[in-house]
Amino acid sequence: MTTRSVTQARVLVVSLALMCLLAGWLVGHNWPAAPERAHGYLAQLKDTLDLRPDQVAAVERVLNEEDRDLDALLSRGLQGIRGDVAARRERTEKDVLAVLDDAQRRRYAELTTAEAAR
Repeated sequence: MTTRSVTQARVLVVSLALMCLLAGWLVGHNWPAAPERAHGYLAQLKDTLDLRPDQVAAVERVLNEEDRDLDALLSRGLQGIRGDVAARRERTEKDVLAVLDDAQRRRYAELTTAEAAR
């Protein structure tokens, strides 16, 4: 290789590297950020109702029990379980309310009323 072709090859490599860096920068600044994940129901209750750690643990236990019961109902099939699901949800709500104090119960009622209106 001649000196001229080596110099041209170096210029080509450097310019390609700069173009790659520029492309990466442009993509990084123009690519939309990942959407923020929605908080789960427990996190929403914790934040909205200012639950203490013992209350969070109790509500989490109640919700886990509901999940297990609903999974068992679903494994039986969807026919005829609507009444069972409604009864289980009622029991869950009663158990959650038992964990809350009066102010938290009022905020929970406001939260569930607002969600039902949607």
